[in-house]
Amino acid sequence: MRTTQRDARWQRHEIKDSAKLNLRIMERAVQVREARREDCPEIRQLIQELADFEEMPNGPKLDCAALQSDGFERERPEFGCLVAVCEERIVGYALYFNVYTTLDRKAVHLEDLYVSPDFRKRHVGSRLFDSVAKRTFDEGCQYLDFTVLSWNPAQGFYKAKGAVNVTEAEGWHAYRLDRRSLLSLASRLSRNGEYVVREATSDDLGAIGKLAKDAHVTLNVRISKYKKPKPDEISVISADETIGDKTSDDYYGYFVVESRRRVVGYALYCCAYSTWERLAMYLQELHVSPNEHSTDMKVDLMAAVAKFSLACFQRACEEDRCRVDFWVLDPKNDGQFYTSVGATDLTEIEEWNMYRLYELTKKPA
Repeated sequence: MRTTQRDARWQRHEIKDSAKLNLRIMERAVQVREARREDCPEIRQLIQELADFEEMPNGPKLDCAALQSDGFERERPEFGCLVAVCEERIVGYALYFNVYTTLDRKAVHLEDLYVSPDFRKRHVGSRLFDSVAKRTFDEGCQYLDFTVLSWNPAQGFYKAKGAVNVTEAEGWHAYRLDRRSLLSLASRLSRNGEYVVREATSDDLGAIGKLAKDAHVTLNVRISKYKKPKPDEISVISADETIGDKTSDDYYGYFVVESRRRVVGYALYCCAYSTWERLAMYLQELHVSPNEHSTDMKVDLMAAVAKFSLACFQRACEEDRCRVDFWVLDPKNDGQFYTSVGATDLTEIEEWNMYRLYELTKKPA
């Protein structure tokens, strides 16, 4: 019997409708929830799968016990984590942590988003991403950022979500100081008689806010339009706010350069978390007034951060894995300074791109 064109169309519609129904059933079968301590063995296995996907053969250095301790046994966990569960099996996870900026205040960094191959193209990754994004903005954070390898096809997924590739659009490059560079840099901390580098106090916050605002205006000349507030819309950090206390569990802090009783530069660091190496550190901001001898001051600020970071990793018994990561807008010019103090351009060498989501504007991909 010959199949008519109408019959063939109906068959195609039935197949398509059946596929949609199966997808809806699968979506209902997958639950996204907060990770629990007992999930760590399965999360650790997925972390290994992600490392294999990204062609990192040596494998992550943290183990299940570290995940349990850092995420579920501390008064202030080092990270947050959501998992996707299907029939009591964890099939995906999203791991993230807070970062801090002087003007935008709190933000979120998405360290990992991974779904097992058998559950891809079933909106599992979309639901995990949406859940982290919703939490980011519900908690008053200013943006969600993350890094993606340039060859990773997931870039299309993130762009469909409304995220901006700010490496592509604005030129931001990822840099890293490894243990050897940190040791070398820490030893360069000078004792310049014209200025002093010290830990910030609450009395310094007004000056830090003004410097951050000046730096923001300078950056705005060099970057594109994505949700950058006008100078009169910037909320400057106030003196009644606290800053990270290095003896507590706070996740950020400042060093400042003081010259002639004036704060003329600052460095902001944030504690971070890596599913590859466990504890990490971000140099979130570094700025010195252009009217000062900025090169020496910048080196000394970085040396202070390096020395502090080494001490933190040593206390955590992680000194063999210590690293400080940061982002640089102008790798051709500013990048020369950072490579001169031992930093490596990860975007150039490993093709890391920074993505940023500024607001919830897109429907699930």
